[in-house]
Amino acid sequence: MARLFIIQEEIPSNVIEGRHWLKPSTGQIYGYISGTWQPIIGGQPFEIEYKFPITVFIDGIDLTENIDKESLEITDVLTHQIDTCNFTLFDYENIIKPQVGQEVVIYYKESESSVPEKIFGGEITSAPKVATAPGALSFEYAITCSDYSVRLKKDLAIDVYENQLAGDIIKDLISKYNPEFSINNVQDGLNITHISFNYKNIFDCITELAELTGYEWYVDYNKDIHFFSKQTNYAPYILTEDITTSGHYKDLTIEVDKSQLRNKIYVRGGKYLSDLYTQDREADGIQTSFNLDYFPREPVSVYVNTGTGYVQKTLGIDNIHTSGYDFVVNYNEKVIKNLDYPVLSAGHKLRVTYKYEVEVLTEDSDETSIANMAAIDGSDGIYQYVIVDTEIETIEAAHDRAKSELEIYANPMVNGSFTTDQNGYRSGQILQIIMPNWGYSSNNYVIQQVTKVLQGDNKFLFTITFATRLKNLIQLLSELVDSMKPIIVRENETINDLSRVTETITLSHIDPTFDTEKTPPFTWGVSGINDGVWNEAEWS
Repeated sequence: MARLFIIQEEIPSNVIEGRHWLKPSTGQIYGYISGTWQPIIGGQPFEIEYKFPITVFIDGIDLTENIDKESLEITDVLTHQIDTCNFTLFDYENIIKPQVGQEVVIYYKESESSVPEKIFGGEITSAPKVATAPGALSFEYAITCSDYSVRLKKDLAIDVYENQLAGDIIKDLISKYNPEFSINNVQDGLNITHISFNYKNIFDCITELAELTGYEWYVDYNKDIHFFSKQTNYAPYILTEDITTSGHYKDLTIEVDKSQLRNKIYVRGGKYLSDLYTQDREADGIQTSFNLDYFPREPVSVYVNTGTGYVQKTLGIDNIHTSGYDFVVNYNEKVIKNLDYPVLSAGHKLRVTYKYEVEVLTEDSDETSIANMAAIDGSDGIYQYVIVDTEIETIEAAHDRAKSELEIYANPMVNGSFTTDQNGYRSGQILQIIMPNWGYSSNNYVIQQVTKVLQGDNKFLFTITFATRLKNLIQLLSELVDSMKPIIVRENETINDLSRVTETITLSHIDPTFDTEKTPPFTWGVSGINDGVWNEAEWS
């Protein structure tokens, strides 16, 4: 029966042994045998019949007739987040049994004669099952799907890149870990001086690169990765007060929100190494250990001045080296100890040079925002916020992070939404609003979310949510990108690559034999002559 076949042009994924695939353009039938698709039966090319208004394939099988069309809802969220799709599926004969991980592809035709458009591609992430009636063997499934980008969370990258374009790094990651995705729309981006990924999934790797470069990214429904500049990604329509000359819309709302306002930023990061620190101690003629001001970190060197200038001495590690060094250092106790070197005479001097760890703690503020808010609300105008990120390991990186936060949050947020019947909006696009009577002469916003719901007339209704701050978004992004050149990330991180090795160890048991003299008198002396037995011998 038809349900045994996966019918699609692309090579199926998430398959099992014994499954069949029919490729429409060639008519060829393949079988999945021993981990590969092998041709079984030839045939004639044919075209897939796409229904109006939607066609839903689950695991390559056309299940459109089992879908409640009015339950279909597709949500496109801000670029690097994961799109979702929800619908209800009816399994009247208890034979479909949708499973988590199965691929879902949905096509839409605006009219009977329209070219089908792929409006979603991904996989099932949840499929709770409910009987349609008590005791019935027909079921209803509330299907939830995530787009293909969820597959980028399955593999972990263990890589270091230096002096490479962000786009080239993405291309390399995809070729290594997720070759099922294409990279046709990956732009170069900025140059990355140094970045390391230590067991980080590919989705998070690309997101990190996007955040560092001021770019955005997403995976389209054909599994092609888009990595692009935010500044060039405009929505297809401009909203004006005359809906006859701009995008059709209704229910437009715009509001100003200062709940996320922050104009003084504290950054508590990780730790970084200080400059080389010099510490001098004068001996008293008795002591053999010298306390340090800080916990020492490499490089640690020790010098002695007996009156003719400082001379470097050899330095070992306390509790490890017992001889062969003049002094030893105890890193945990913050102390230098004499080892082979004699006790320093009174007045002689010991010098230690070393580095020590310093906690990253910075403060940045936007004085213009503080002054403006003070004038508005009558307070001191300060809205404080703290960022805790142990991966920030330099003062410069902490200031850069704070500046990025101030650029985004130092002014109140403007957000809004509207509905439209026009297709083409996508999250991450820049939406232009020119509505002077509303007080927005030429403002730009970022589309945060696009939700499409199929209506009774077989048309989609789109709800668009947008937001940004009062600053001009293009200027904001330009300044943010410029402030991040050059980019240096976690220079001191060392990747610990652990390989799993399987060994077989065979253990055997051999009963020991004892040949011990047990006839008294027992004696203490040469082995082999009336040896004593434990708990049986007595002292005499």
